Order: sequence, then structure tokens, then C-alpha cells
Amino acid sequence: MEIYENLKRIAKILQEAGKIELYSQLLDVMKQCLDLQEDNRKIKAENDNLVELLKIKDELIYKQNAYWKKNDNDGPFCTRCWDKHKDLIRMVNDRNIYFNCPECKNSYNGPDYESYMSSPEPEWNPYAD
Repeated sequence: MEIYENLKRIAKILQEAGKIELYSQLLDVMKQCLDLQEDNRKIKAENDNLVELLKIKDELIYKQNAYWKKNDNDGPFCTRCWDKHKDLIRMVNDRNIYFNCPECKNSYNGPDYESYMSSPEPEWNPYAD
């Protein structure tokens, strides 16, 4: 921020010398510098965010109707939340029959869905625990 400090010193000299028009112009330049600095900070933050999203995207693989991390098979993560908003939302496992997204309520059949659906329904017993 050395440039800004130099501009402040020059502004003080201009003010003391009675060069009000130059002083006013320098204040405008200083404001523009601060605006540029804020824009730069925002662009850097946005760039960091995009770099992180690209890193996550490279780690993901689509299988079994969800996203999973390639390296450690972590998942499943909701396809809708990632594809639409780039939010990596972990889906909740319901006995390996269904996987549900707590954010968007998307769901898909889990690995035990077929065996669950093909098993006979147990008879209802009002005395069973």
C-alpha cells in the first residue's frame, strides 16, 4: 500500500500549498485507487473460489446415480445440487435402499433397492415389537 501512502503525502503537500484544484483531483485518484483495490480483492476471492471448484470437479466421478470422490470413494453427493449450484451436498443413506439429499430432496435407489423391492412383504403382527 506504499502507493496510497505516497499519494496521501502528496495530497497533504498540495493542501498546505493551497493547490485546491490539484488536491481535489488527487483525492479523486485516491478514491479510484481504493475502488481498484477493492475490485482486485473481489476478483482474487472469486478466482480462489473457481480454482477450488475446479479442484473438486476433478476429484468427482459419476456412478450409481450420484457423485463420488475418485481417490477415497467418499460419497454419495447429490447430482442436482452439484450440477445446478456447485454445492457438494452429501446424500443421506436410508438402509442402502434409498439415498436422499437433505438440501433439494432429490433421491435415488441405493444398492439394496432391488432386493428390498423383490422380498415378500412381512405380514403385519400387532403384537410384534
